[in-house]
Amino acid sequence: MNRTGLLFILLCTFGCTLYAQQAPVYSQYMFNPFLINPAYAGSEQRFGASMHYRDQWSGWEGAPRTISALAHGRIYRERLALGVIVEEDAFGITRQRDALLGIAVHLPVRGSLLSFGFRGGMRFRSRDITKLNITDPGDPLITNQFTEERYARLGFGVQLQRERFAIGISMPDVFDADAPLSDPQADRVWAFPRRAMVLTSALSVRLSDGFSLRPSTLVWFEPDERSWADVNLSLVVRELFRIGCSYRSTQNLVAVTEWRATRTIRIAYSYDFALSGGIPGAGASHEVLLGVDLPVRNESSRSPRHF
Repeated sequence: MNRTGLLFILLCTFGCTLYAQQAPVYSQYMFNPFLINPAYAGSEQRFGASMHYRDQWSGWEGAPRTISALAHGRIYRERLALGVIVEEDAFGITRQRDALLGIAVHLPVRGSLLSFGFRGGMRFRSRDITKLNITDPGDPLITNQFTEERYARLGFGVQLQRERFAIGISMPDVFDADAPLSDPQADRVWAFPRRAMVLTSALSVRLSDGFSLRPSTLVWFEPDERSWADVNLSLVVRELFRIGCSYRSTQNLVAVTEWRATRTIRIAYSYDFALSGGIPGAGASHEVLLGVDLPVRNESSRSPRHF
């Protein structure tokens, strides 16, 4: 195993990360890292599209429900790639919709592929007060039953990829998520000290013909928020079937599986549950993915999957 790669994974394993529910959570980001790093767009020699559905804390009223669709691929001389993400996240009385366009540039560097990516778009967030059980309808604090706000979104990322190793760092949101465009007093400056930084790493370790292990990690750092980190390990059988698990430092365990039904279609499912300290009355979380991968070059020249 590459010593640099091993060191990087150990650092990520013992690192910490932070999370706020304003950003949707995914357990299957390793199946499509473009969700968290725009530099991943087109990093494999194929066009990829997928749909995700997540039912978080099943059975708990007002728990988050997330659905997203995304696509990305290279478009110009194998150096430039485009991607798009459309996402809806509903939790409690709040519903938010995102529309993002990403662009990535891929540069060969001494046997590696160095990628830079940017993405931008809009977030539309609405709140419906009528969904609450209001004991005093005349409460002067409740002025509007329905509110809607718009937010600018901008993010960037970098990824370095070798044959069996990849590392990446990204900032999914540069702007302050609490600064709507409708508020002229809102602070929408570049809020680097307050925004999340995401660090990822992945290895592909060949065991024998048709079998490989794929450890990966994710660190999400955001000041002044509760921290967590992900450590993942999957067994891949002949690039057709994958089974694995993830441990999240918030005392959660995730079981994941992926099946390539055909050369172009893949299906994935994950099951999350709390080992301790879960929300009373909340069940496990379920996530389903349906993906389509269309090779744009012959299979032998396709970049290997690390995640």
